[in-house]
Amino acid sequence: GPRPSASPGRSRARSGVGAVAGTVTGVSGTQVTVQPTSGSPSTLTVPTTVRVSEVEPAGAAALQPDQCVRATGNRDSRGAVQATSVTVSPPGPSGSCTGGFGGGFGGGQQGARPSPAPSARTTGG
Repeated sequence: GPRPSASPGRSRARSGVGAVAGTVTGVSGTQVTVQPTSGSPSTLTVPTTVRVSEVEPAGAAALQPDQCVRATGNRDSRGAVQATSVTVSPPGPSGSCTGGFGGGFGGGQQGARPSPAPSARTTGG
């Protein structure tokens, strides 16, 4: 029978590493839907243990529709990113999310810096 393995060609991203950046369009529990400046929406899972960095003070409910978000983490088999780092900022004057993070996200330049395994910096209980 078929082996349960990652199917080649299904995802062009490097396996195991994911980055999501764009406008939050929906939040349901730990699942956040993000619409990038181009392309189709991405699903982001934000565990309650992840520390969210805020460009401007936004309170605990920073992840809500129309906020700009940038997250990196491990991509699962369905293509959802399990966030290990999340940054939230308000949208720019035009309502877009390109300004807060230094411009377009459409290239292959995310993840230029290798990050350590996410298990080393877990805090809280």
